[in-house]
Amino acid sequence: FTANKWDLEKAVLTYNEFKVVEPIAPAKVANKTTSNAGTSTTSSTNRNRNSRLPPSTDELENGRHISGGRKGFLERSCAIDATPDSPREKRLTRGISRANAPLVDRARLEKDGKDEEGHSHISVDTPVYTFVLPDLTVFKDEYRAFLEKDLIEMSSLVTLEHNVRLNWWAETGTCERLWPMATTGDGNCLLHAASLGLWGFHDRLLTLRKALYTTMSSGSKMAALKRRWRYYQTQLNKESGLVYNESEWEQEWDNLLKLANTEPRRGRRRSTLQSPLMTLSEDPNQQSEEEDNCTYDSLEEFHVFVLAHVLRRPIIVVADTVLRDADGEAFAPIPFGGIYLPLECKETECQKSPLLLTYDAAHFSALVAMDNDTWPPHEDESRKPR
Repeated sequence: FTANKWDLEKAVLTYNEFKVVEPIAPAKVANKTTSNAGTSTTSSTNRNRNSRLPPSTDELENGRHISGGRKGFLERSCAIDATPDSPREKRLTRGISRANAPLVDRARLEKDGKDEEGHSHISVDTPVYTFVLPDLTVFKDEYRAFLEKDLIEMSSLVTLEHNVRLNWWAETGTCERLWPMATTGDGNCLLHAASLGLWGFHDRLLTLRKALYTTMSSGSKMAALKRRWRYYQTQLNKESGLVYNESEWEQEWDNLLKLANTEPRRGRRRSTLQSPLMTLSEDPNQQSEEEDNCTYDSLEEFHVFVLAHVLRRPIIVVADTVLRDADGEAFAPIPFGGIYLPLECKETECQKSPLLLTYDAAHFSALVAMDNDTWPPHEDESRKPR
């Protein structure tokens, strides 16, 4: 029997049939089979005629109870030793990136810029260009489909293209197609997506989240960012007829800071929206059981604006304007889509190439190009991910 095809009626019927029959002692059967071969053959024949009788020792050894039409008995298998002292033994070691683990670890440490006293820097040195996927079309169809399933957020790709929010420019030959990368959904997906879009790996060390929190709590741009947030929030409050007093403004600002905190929320399971295949170099042996169960508070659109100042580059978020139900009817607005500019940074300090992200189903993903020569004139339809 298998767990997903368990037939309760057959199980109860079989149990009742065996329950009313008095089994033969194995010792007596063994004596008959060893003393007289003819007796063993006759006994085996009689057992095959009456399938209710349990098999003898000789039949179990020679397998005649199976060839005679009887089904084999279920046997208990050995339990797997998975103690809390060795949680890593339970992990799957699958991942195309394990060979690059030392390289990415070194890159993470270089990205996690700290001074001699161990304090995180407010700004992060970012590359001039963003991350680009390798050309997956050079692989065979089966292996390419495997990579696309684990590296590309296919649900977001299909949804945003269907709503004409993504890759409509590729149909006219204006620009190349872009692909949303599968991103871990642990509440820190905004920073994970930003890290994937720039370096090709998740923000496991919380480097970007630490820099985001520091910028909002004690950075030199804190006052200017708070002023812009208050002005924007005032415009939204006017539409709803709300008026905050000073204590309420401070409380709202404190709530934004708490959302950006690097302390995980305890006792909550991680979302299932994550990459099954760890991206570029995720060594499972370097992550503890406690880290895997950590979830963080989800961030809001103002945090995207602050992140643009941390990275000192524009951020473009591709998203639908409304959230739709199963019937396609709009019932809630989505405020994340748009262009976020680092307005409080000097132009000479900023990178010109923007960071592209997608927002779909309450989840951020990095939006990257693919390194191939099929663009611009005509794109081969057979080379698109399925």
